[in-house]
Amino acid sequence: MLLAEIRRRRTMTVSAMVTFLAECGYEVNGRPSKEISDALRWEVARGRVVRIRRGVYGYGRTPRTTARRVQLFAQQCYAWISAVATGETPPPTPLTRPDRRTFFWSTGTDPTRPPWESLGWLWTA
Repeated sequence: MLLAEIRRRRTMTVSAMVTFLAECGYEVNGRPSKEISDALRWEVARGRVVRIRRGVYGYGRTPRTTARRVQLFAQQCYAWISAVATGETPPPTPLTRPDRRTFFWSTGTDPTRPPWESLGWLWTA
């Protein structure tokens, strides 16, 4: 979700990322600024995010297919968080493409499980 938000805003400070995640209902364990910068290290190494200066990140270069997958995953997370926050039934996961193949973050057909649950490094209980 951070990658999608950085793409939307073009640049983002770590404190803005902490605020964004809190508004989305995420709790970051430990020191939030350290956890976020550690998580973005993976994206920086692949060129998807660029470190502009200390505490400020910008959007880098991403293949269109990767950008699309990130966007679809972020949309599914937004929809799931919104549904849970309002007490509605979460949308079903997994997302499927028009050719009916399941995306890599599939959690099965149980709609009560969040879309990011299969990505253990994202999910903290």
